[in-house]
Amino acid sequence: MDILIIGDAHVKPGVSLERFDWLGRLIYEISPDVVVDMGDFSDMESLCSYDKGKLGFYDRRYKADVNCALEARDRVLRPLRKAKHKMSRFVSLVGNHEDRVRRAIELEPQALEGVISIDDTCQKPWERIPFLTPIDLQGVAFNHYFPSGAMGRPISGENPATTLIGKTFSSCVAGHSHLLDFSERTTVTGRKIRGLVAGCFLAENQVEEYAGLQVCQMWFRGLIWLKNVSNGNYDLETISIARLRALYGEAKWPRKLRLVR
Repeated sequence: MDILIIGDAHVKPGVSLERFDWLGRLIYEISPDVVVDMGDFSDMESLCSYDKGKLGFYDRRYKADVNCALEARDRVLRPLRKAKHKMSRFVSLVGNHEDRVRRAIELEPQALEGVISIDDTCQKPWERIPFLTPIDLQGVAFNHYFPSGAMGRPISGENPATTLIGKTFSSCVAGHSHLLDFSERTTVTGRKIRGLVAGCFLAENQVEEYAGLQVCQMWFRGLIWLKNVSNGNYDLETISIARLRALYGEAKWPRKLRLVR
């Protein structure tokens, strides 16, 4: 099995969606068995104040957030639909940013239940996986983040991939932190256990205000391609946003396959 991983994309109005055109062209060419969106695909900035119960729902920004996310997902699928290409399986994990919808409904159930939904930003063929519900693909567990301790905080640390292995005792992939980190251990029987933190898929010039420029420069922006996934093991390749742009800019499409399988 081949799996293409999309780290946190934080799609929002005002930020270019061109990277999703490039992503769709890549998927068309490499035909992964599964595409996994690690969560926080939608930034849902319009609901960021719901944790404090301050923002009223009746604001057009919510609809703008939803429409932007749907447009990004549609751009990914366009090359496949246009060519009537065989569809990969598309899996979408709910991240903490999408989970803002659930928290908003909990705060104002009478006003919002049945009006907004966690599924507003995700339509078929994307399969929605509930927040913090791991999904197993060929022995690798995928989750937006893996909680730890009584408070359920994300597993992190200076070497988060190593910490993931130590806490979960299994091969696993997490998003959330926007960092790229990888670690491997081998059991006494020779089985590989691999921890991976999958970076993010933000636009090249996208700076998140809460983090600041210096922190944003630490993030890996791109995609992760896991090839020959079996029993928790795989061959790993990274595809940076810069590489994606160089391969799939409008002047270079359509073209012959350059990525080596």
